[in-house]
Amino acid sequence: MRHQAKLKYIAACLLATLLLSGLIALMASGALAGLQQKSKPASTDTAPAMAHGRGERAAKAREISYAVKHLKLAAKAGSLAAELQLGHLYADGKGASKNYAEALLWYSRAAAEGSTPAMARIGDLYRSGHGVKKNYRTAAGWYVRAIVHGGGNAKHLTADLFAVCKQPSLSPALRASVLNKIRNAAVGGNANAMYTMGAARNGGVLAERSRTKALLWLRRAGRARCVPAMLYLAGRRYLMRLTPHQAPSEAAHDGKRAFYWFHRAALAGNTDAMLFASDGRIDGWGTGTKNFRAGLAWLRRAASLGQPVAMANIGDMYAFGELPRNYFKALHWYKMASAAGAKKLAASDIKALNTMYRYGIFTKH
Repeated sequence: MRHQAKLKYIAACLLATLLLSGLIALMASGALAGLQQKSKPASTDTAPAMAHGRGERAAKAREISYAVKHLKLAAKAGSLAAELQLGHLYADGKGASKNYAEALLWYSRAAAEGSTPAMARIGDLYRSGHGVKKNYRTAAGWYVRAIVHGGGNAKHLTADLFAVCKQPSLSPALRASVLNKIRNAAVGGNANAMYTMGAARNGGVLAERSRTKALLWLRRAGRARCVPAMLYLAGRRYLMRLTPHQAPSEAAHDGKRAFYWFHRAALAGNTDAMLFASDGRIDGWGTGTKNFRAGLAWLRRAASLGQPVAMANIGDMYAFGELPRNYFKALHWYKMASAAGAKKLAASDIKALNTMYRYGIFTKH
């Protein structure tokens, strides 16, 4: 199928960028922790949520002064989400002047209540010296705290920690202390810390390089539902099965293990993994049996979550006959893919689709 080339490209990108990718800017997650628990009358329980909702809508409409007013009301009433969003508004300067001191204040309040994104953003401020004196030691401490706390994106947190720990100004004793904290958390069952240990062993950062120990930690992280670890293990196996020198039995084994990890990551909600789970079901690699219906279900699920390549692949199915050929449905999915961010891919697909239409492959109705 045409979309297999797209899948191979995504697998290569996943594997190439997953570990030790340099300075990766942490994009604060929109998935936030729950509201701070406080005892209050039942009649006022919805007040913080209502104020936060008004502030969020105002921020999207660029009505910053109105947004800040209502977000502060929500934050003072105990809304962790409002505290974090106030930090973002002041740190990123979206529609207003940047104020790193205010950003640090609200991030600190959110971090004190257990927000992993807030901890990571405080680390960013100390690493860059925005609003505070640049301090790599303090930045490393906040990144470690974010990793050990759990949640967040383990890949981004690990990359940020490694970027700080590579600074020559940090002492070997501090690096050893960081590694010790991460190892203790990993041994205690923290999935993020397991991933960081695997990345450290794989790249020789903080710890002696050992491919065997790296894979051991990454497998543990994958079994603990760490999606970046699953994607690394899956991508590694996926690319191994494509090597020309592999015997068919070896390729089949690698395909089976690749599908296993892609399928687990898909079940955990990763849309890129859903593409590979779909391909495995449709073509039968890694499963031994073809199941078009199950594969299409994964593809539609990924598309419903905004995955542009999944949308383009559904368009391919309507264009090239895996689903009943339909010019208008194919065009619909290609336009959806373009709107979701795959403009170049969709433009190429639409050009091919229109060429097919001119040559009479599709009926006029």
